[in-house]
Amino acid sequence: MRNPKINMFYRPEMVLNDNRTNNYSRSPEKPRLLRDFLKASGLYSNFNEISDWEPFTREDFLTAHTAEYVDNFFAGIPHDCVSNGLKWSAQFADSVRYTNASLYCAVKNSLEEPRTVAFSPTSGFHHARPYCGSGFCTFSGQVIASLKLYRDRRAVGAYIDLDGHFGNSIEDAREFTCGDLDLAVGNYSGTFNYFENTGPSAVPPGVELGAGPFRLDASPNPFRGALTVSFRLPRPSPVDLALYDASGRCVGRLLQGAREAGTHFVSWSPTGAGERALPSGVYYCRLQAPGISRTIVLTHIR
Repeated sequence: MRNPKINMFYRPEMVLNDNRTNNYSRSPEKPRLLRDFLKASGLYSNFNEISDWEPFTREDFLTAHTAEYVDNFFAGIPHDCVSNGLKWSAQFADSVRYTNASLYCAVKNSLEEPRTVAFSPTSGFHHARPYCGSGFCTFSGQVIASLKLYRDRRAVGAYIDLDGHFGNSIEDAREFTCGDLDLAVGNYSGTFNYFENTGPSAVPPGVELGAGPFRLDASPNPFRGALTVSFRLPRPSPVDLALYDASGRCVGRLLQGAREAGTHFVSWSPTGAGERALPSGVYYCRLQAPGISRTIVLTHIR
């Protein structure tokens, strides 16, 4: 018989207490906001709040990130401390120790108590990369949790990402983790069909999402001014690199033409000649070559 209550791994230290920095995203406040919503809506009685767990240490973050990035973030050293697109503070830096640990503890609890649903009221993981933050995400909490549980218990699992911005941190961490992540979280080897364009955050029609040696990246993300896009081709190929808004409309063509195999860089500014002012919001950078396509999510802040 299943436990009628949900185990929620929450501590007040998970929350950014002072948001006077006017972050574009309220992600650092979400644990408290969600908890307040559950209480206001009368749903909180369905949860069993668990607070007797410890925050992550430096060694935990090194599971999925470079030492340089981890140390620079916690020391408040630019560019690393703001590569997530959020204002840095010592209290915010401390809070991510708790949010990442909350996710790990919830996954671990689901293994230990299979008849109980475990819940981590957190965010800010699925766009982080081994060497930097991205898209309001600081560290790859799901990568860390998966690797720790695989190495400790040989536990394996999967993630269903329902966010309209679809995460990239697991795929971006596979090479960094030297194969263990492929064992902990299986690598889907096929290609996803495009999503139906049914809402403001839907992927533009015709986009196929995949991984492999055909790579695409961009920084900074979120971006205000100039954007640098890098991509890697496994072989010489004609390419089309463009930026789309949430409706699927092309708002900028960054590159079109043949390129040699290897890594290439393209700089683009939303205020360049012939470009209209780009509104704040979510955009999709798509790189296409014969037979393959890659799309990443970008956030523009004015």
